[in-house]
Amino acid sequence: QMVKFSLVLADMADVLNESSKARAYRDQAEARAAIVRKLMWNPQTGMFHDLRFDGNLVPIKTVMGFAPLHAGIPTADQLAGMVAQLENPATFNRPVRVPSLAADEPEYTHYGEYYYGGVWPYTNAMVTEGLEALGQDRLAGEIGRNYWTAGVEVFEKTGTVWEYFAPEEAAPGRGANPDDPGKNARPDFAGWGAYPVIASFIEHGIGLRPDAPKRELTWNLASTGRCGCRRFACGDIDTDLVVASRASADEEPRLEAMRSNRPYKLILRWGGGQQKVVEISGE
Repeated sequence: QMVKFSLVLADMADVLNESSKARAYRDQAEARAAIVRKLMWNPQTGMFHDLRFDGNLVPIKTVMGFAPLHAGIPTADQLAGMVAQLENPATFNRPVRVPSLAADEPEYTHYGEYYYGGVWPYTNAMVTEGLEALGQDRLAGEIGRNYWTAGVEVFEKTGTVWEYFAPEEAAPGRGANPDDPGKNARPDFAGWGAYPVIASFIEHGIGLRPDAPKRELTWNLASTGRCGCRRFACGDIDTDLVVASRASADEEPRLEAMRSNRPYKLILRWGGGQQKVVEISGE
């Protein structure tokens, strides 16, 4: 988190034209990142781990071992190890992704029990956004769409959104004793409970990623069906975007409907890394 904070402060300094402060914050971020790489990486697990006061690593594999993704900390080799863990069915690639505790840990529970396997909105956001920042769009999309699908299924079953999910089925998480509410997921948790059915849908189901300060909208098209969004907000931009259905993921998308109240840059991405930039004019 301290690395991420320094990077955010550097970005703020850039906006304020404080170049010396921006450079200092980035130097601070890199110095902290180097410490994390050196002291908190476990090459045996291919993950980062919490560090004890005695200098030893906590041996338990948890979702927070992926937190360095969000700050761009891993080296290329470390990133490969983290991706392997996220794709491993024995640890973090469970029916509902990504559990807070690896499935091969002795205390993992199939019903979640809060942080003994529960799947949480904020940790999933951390993982998917971190993967995207490091160029792992495919895996981020798979995890995001898995989470969105689970969120929709739970909503259809229960009629509401929940605090967290179980990792082994699309169901609200619960404690070992269903009659003890202490660790049962709370319903109507909209707050972050709406994240899988709204944000995951927009960002990974449809594939829209806005950058309001740059007046850019990136559209990572995974679906081959007709899809899009109307009245999508990107800062002061209000836009409608719809693409026609395609025969395959490698076929170039065709914009079927397009409207915007202000100009911006649309970056279309599809297939195996193909990209097209479209300058959208405002009304």
